[in-house]
Amino acid sequence: MRAKNEHEQWYFYRRFKKLLWIKSLHKYTMLKDETGKSLPALSVISLSIRYLKSDLLHCSRNAFDDDIHWVITVPAAWHYSAKQFMRLAALQAGILEESLTIATEPEAAWNYCTYSLAKRSGELGFSKPEKRFMILDAGGSRMQMTVYEVLNRSKIRETAKEVNENCGAITVDSAFIDFLKDLFGKPSLDRLKEEFPEYYNYILDNWEIKKRSVEQRTCNIRIPLLKIAKEDTGQELKDIIPSSRYKGLVSIKNNLLRIAASIVREFHQKTIDAILKDLSRLLQQNTYKGLETILLVGGYNESSLLREAIEEKFPILKIVAPEHPGIAVLTGAVILGHCPVDIAVIKRGFLLTAAIDFGTTYSGWAYSFVHEFETDPTHAKCPVRTGNNLVSQKAPTSVLIKPDGQYIDTFGFEAETRYSELSETGNHKNWYFFQRFKMILYNKPIHKDTMLEDETGKRLPALKVFALSIRFMMDCLLDTCQQRVTELDPDEIHWVLTVPAIWNDQAKHFMRLAAQEAEMSPEQLTLAFEPEAASIFCRHLKVQTHSDCSISSFQSGKKYLVLDVGGGTIDITVHEVCFGGGLKELYKATGGAWGGTMVDQAFLDFIADLIGKDVLNSFKDTYMEDYIGLMRDFELKKRKLDSRSDGHVTIGIPSIISVIVKEMKGTDLQQLIKTNPHAKQISLSLDKIRIGVNTFRSFFKKSIDSIVHHLSQMLRNPELCGVETILMVGGYSESPLLQETIRMEFPRMKVIIPTDAGLSVLKGAVIFGHSPTFIKERISKYTYGTNASGRFDDSKHPLEKRTLIGGVYRCVDIFVVLV
Repeated sequence: MRAKNEHEQWYFYRRFKKLLWIKSLHKYTMLKDETGKSLPALSVISLSIRYLKSDLLHCSRNAFDDDIHWVITVPAAWHYSAKQFMRLAALQAGILEESLTIATEPEAAWNYCTYSLAKRSGELGFSKPEKRFMILDAGGSRMQMTVYEVLNRSKIRETAKEVNENCGAITVDSAFIDFLKDLFGKPSLDRLKEEFPEYYNYILDNWEIKKRSVEQRTCNIRIPLLKIAKEDTGQELKDIIPSSRYKGLVSIKNNLLRIAASIVREFHQKTIDAILKDLSRLLQQNTYKGLETILLVGGYNESSLLREAIEEKFPILKIVAPEHPGIAVLTGAVILGHCPVDIAVIKRGFLLTAAIDFGTTYSGWAYSFVHEFETDPTHAKCPVRTGNNLVSQKAPTSVLIKPDGQYIDTFGFEAETRYSELSETGNHKNWYFFQRFKMILYNKPIHKDTMLEDETGKRLPALKVFALSIRFMMDCLLDTCQQRVTELDPDEIHWVLTVPAIWNDQAKHFMRLAAQEAEMSPEQLTLAFEPEAASIFCRHLKVQTHSDCSISSFQSGKKYLVLDVGGGTIDITVHEVCFGGGLKELYKATGGAWGGTMVDQAFLDFIADLIGKDVLNSFKDTYMEDYIGLMRDFELKKRKLDSRSDGHVTIGIPSIISVIVKEMKGTDLQQLIKTNPHAKQISLSLDKIRIGVNTFRSFFKKSIDSIVHHLSQMLRNPELCGVETILMVGGYSESPLLQETIRMEFPRMKVIIPTDAGLSVLKGAVIFGHSPTFIKERISKYTYGTNASGRFDDSKHPLEKRTLIGGVYRCVDIFVVLV
């Protein structure tokens, strides 16, 4: 839109909530956008609320506006006029007065903390009557410190509050922007913001993710700014850095800016120093005497830096942070709206069930305590993970193993990042890096001594690789659970490990061996079939809130097909609802290796055809970080494609590919594209490649055609008579293109896709662990029987099996069916 000057008539606002801190606010206050155009502030905020409200109603499917109690959070330190302004904006957005509650952010955070943290170690000290505690809400632009005194279990009283307007995440962002100005020059950065706002916003979005990961040795941010900087300064930035004050701390390679962790910490230091200074001042005042506990909430507390600094500065204070400080206010507002009571931990056999979904492309874990399962079976906790701009509740199935081959370094997004850093410096050669290795177990002979090749051809026992990966996820889950229940005994955990239903017994046994190798007790382990787990999850979704994506209303005798489409394999089975609500399997699981990785491979084949397989291999071997970035960007784009998409799909392509093409092919990438058969569908712009949407859809063709063909063959089977519903689950089922194709190819079938389709297997495995008898009956994969002999009958027995035994002709090797 910017390139065509279409933006000039539009209004674009960022971070405009800070306006409401002014005391002179009224309903006619005007608000300037990013380009200086003005609109009434009331309109901007009410339109934003209306959009969020509509989005929530869409997600709630069948919920009516009148059925919802709306809670809007505001800072405790806001002036009365600002709070009234927010109420007025909500009313203008269509929220009814009687359905609206305005809650202060610290009160909402307290609700969340008392609800979630109480389960870590029973009764929390700060929730006892007469105890005083501080909520330190470190958000985007300001830090709010509010002190409360506990009156009873459900009431608190505010005794003091303080606001620091000069610190918060925005201050850290400003330090980063000042750093870029110092490095590239202010004119270059201003020019980027003015002429290429999409790239400027891309840098800020990337920084938003990276600024919280200060534990890494370097912070790597892709900077599409080098060409502009060179035009403005006449010099390559890589030549300027060695003579600057950033020598040895900052480097540039392939548009990737590498910033030493020490520099990143400097960006945070001004904010942290300001908070520590305020705390020191306040704690000397009488109104803050007797304070023992500080609760850390707000987005800035997602970083560990502030907590570590406060703990070091004030060792006598108890510093407490919930599992996700950034959503403490939001979640607490929901709790406040419901006015809940505290829930005690119930010990009954296993204290909790923990499930590990070991996927081909993505893996994850989730858990729930017994009392949580009894309250809401579908409410299993899953961590949120990020990699560049990819946010997921699962992590890539990538593992980095140390050079000794015995110990794991890390797993998931962190493994990809760490290996990329090692490969950049040439130190990766002795490390073992495995990706998407689960498919070795599909339809291949495998035993405990089977070897597995990593990305560079080095070999380790497959059992070791699987065991180390499982152990890593176990340890992560244990660490999280022990934050909630400090004296949690690992023997109190029921572990559930998911496996594809179409796997052979050898592969399933291998996974059990890997779990045992990971020190998972056989008595505490259950294997769950992935389509069964997903089906169980969907059976437990509440009809009231998930009417369009639930099968919980299905009555006894109802049949439905489960289409579990994951990254590697496709599992298809048929279930029937039993009397009492359980499930029985009607048709043995079938499927094939037609998952999302087949789409990925089609994309890689396309790139190989475009630049040459030798160039692609060289790129992957030498620039692993850029290769991973390319595939992550493709992953984001493939999740959005549908049959109505038109035009082009834009994917970031690392500039180093152009360099490799020039070195190996003797021509530039632009010329190479012109000679490709798909040239009319491809264009190159800076570090972006635009692919025609029809060409992009073709990446899905082989996968989707295989799924549709197999489904068509299955549904012709007389045993499936009466099946009228297809339940689509698994990560690949979230693809709009696949969903639309299934609906189009099978118009008589009702297609149901749960809201958490990608997590349905994982969350269903947790439910299965709590209630393993939910599956009442399965179709045996094999026919079982015994070897016997009987009197020979020449009308039905083959002559070669006739044997004279005791003077009587008998038929040997008769198979007597038992099951």
